[in-house]
Amino acid sequence: MIEPIRHLAIKLMIPLALAFLIACLLKPIMNQLIKWSIPKYYSVAIIYVSVILIFSLFVMVIYPVLVEQIELLIKEVQTLSNHYSDTINMWVRRLPQTLQDDGKQFTEAIESRVILWIEDRLTLSFTYIDYLISLFAIPILVHYFLIDSEVFIKTCLKRLSPLYREEVYKWMTDLYHYLIQYVRSQILLSIIVGVLTGVVYFLFQLPHKLMLMLFMMIMNLIPFIGPLLGGLPAAFMMAAQDSRRVIYLIIALVIVQIIESQLLSPIIFGRRLLIHPVAIIVSLIIFQEWFGFIGMVFAVPILIVIKRSWPFVKRLIWIDR
Repeated sequence: MIEPIRHLAIKLMIPLALAFLIACLLKPIMNQLIKWSIPKYYSVAIIYVSVILIFSLFVMVIYPVLVEQIELLIKEVQTLSNHYSDTINMWVRRLPQTLQDDGKQFTEAIESRVILWIEDRLTLSFTYIDYLISLFAIPILVHYFLIDSEVFIKTCLKRLSPLYREEVYKWMTDLYHYLIQYVRSQILLSIIVGVLTGVVYFLFQLPHKLMLMLFMMIMNLIPFIGPLLGGLPAAFMMAAQDSRRVIYLIIALVIVQIIESQLLSPIIFGRRLLIHPVAIIVSLIIFQEWFGFIGMVFAVPILIVIKRSWPFVKRLIWIDR
């Protein structure tokens, strides 16, 4: 019973969230075009044509590089796997026979679990292909988010009692603008962190810099846990190349994260978020359990919705009294 509901929630969450995300990024461009006396529908058409051209350029220029990097990365992962397997076996052979047997069983158990984990991830990836069908709705949703967001709010308000309209309008507009600011700020922060991390990878002469940088950008969307996971592939690759330099790479990545948390986040977010770290960590654990990686990405926005909606609920209770 719960599994179909979870799949349906993910199917709905992915296109709606991505459409809202894209609309948040394109809305300022549309507003600027409208200020230049270009009608709203023409502004949206100009934006769509520009996005198609940029995407086509991406496919022609960047996509082949990404494919090449992915192929090289797969070979690198196989090389790293063999390297670490040989290293572990070398240390195991130095142990007494009893411990060697236990160590062999342990390494076999680890290998089987890793293989099982990879198979589960591949199965999950094929499962997400089913969800990708719903992505065809994204351009339509983006269109309506750009054109009819205010109309949608007003239509909802007409169906409410006049007693609640003012409060609901304040809540919907406040939540809409707050989420837009959060999404823009988080994307900007992830891009800056990704670029800084890319500079670090370039200085350490790591292979697959572009892939590793993009991976860090994506993982940085997840608070606390994301940056740690984003730096692990680079650390493993450096350890295979030069184990003495891996500590310096980790220190450099920690410095980037300190710059993010102590300098960039306060400047970009200001004091708008104001959510306790414990609440964020708990929400990450819960949503990861329910929705996997997608849930971790959306955990903080959902927490923001709950936080910003609670004062509205209290005011409604007061109005009823």
